[in-house]
Amino acid sequence: FIGVSQGGFYGLALGALNSHLSGIVASIPGYCDHGAAALGRSPGGSKLYENAGTPNVRNVGPYFDGVNFARFVKTPIRMTVGFRDPISNPSTVFAAFNQIPAFDKKILCETLLGHETREKHIEAQAWLREKIGIPD
Repeated sequence: FIGVSQGGFYGLALGALNSHLSGIVASIPGYCDHGAAALGRSPGGSKLYENAGTPNVRNVGPYFDGVNFARFVKTPIRMTVGFRDPISNPSTVFAAFNQIPAFDKKILCETLLGHETREKHIEAQAWLREKIGIPD
């Protein structure tokens, strides 16, 4: 599976829910660390808690958080992060990555990019193609 931003979040969710994937590329995943706003940090791609008018949202929000899904990902995974990303804030991407128990995991850092992908995403895609036997 290859996904970027919201698709990167889907990769975390799919990896948590389906152990039959060969590999995951989750680039700049969104919807991670919803609770960051309550701690004065920027949440990853969602203002779920900031805009919540009811406490029920705070109770349900963790079920839809990439950090929650990440702790169940055992599939080999490559993630990318943009250090200047104002949407999928780097701290939220690392919060998810640090929860992944998969033995074969790696985070690829784009130090000069925001919410976009380039070389590291291409590198992650090449890793997955090689892993599943798709020629360049």
